Amino acid sequence: MPLDIQHKVYRENVLETEKEKLFCAACGYLITFGDLRIAMKEDHEHTVFNPAGIIFTIGCFQEAPGCFTTGHESAEFSWFPGYKWQLAHCAQCQRHLGWQFRNPLQVPASFYGLIQNHLSKKTSP
Repeated sequence: MPLDIQHKVYRENVLETEKEKLFCAACGYLITFGDLRIAMKEDHEHTVFNPAGIIFTIGCFQEAPGCFTTGHESAEFSWFPGYKWQLAHCAQCQRHLGWQFRNPLQVPASFYGLIQNHLSKKTSP
């Protein structure tokens, strides 16, 4: 393998291991990566409340491969106008981690709003 290709492969491997990883704070399962953070309504982080008055600080992420969604999509009380939401849970322990928002007519078409204190940078709870 030529040296320039070897260097590129090495650098990609280093970047992959240097990537900030975010885990479920309850079980340590890998949820998403720091480089998947996005800004919605001009910011990555939002303090929001649900109809019961419970306050959450959420961060917006382009993807959260360690999540699965449940329930029907709903537009009720959406914090992001035009987007419908579903509950997002840890794929390992099923803890509620936030919401996935979808609207195929907007950019981005979907993203996750994850509860910041339900995520950890450490692999174990």
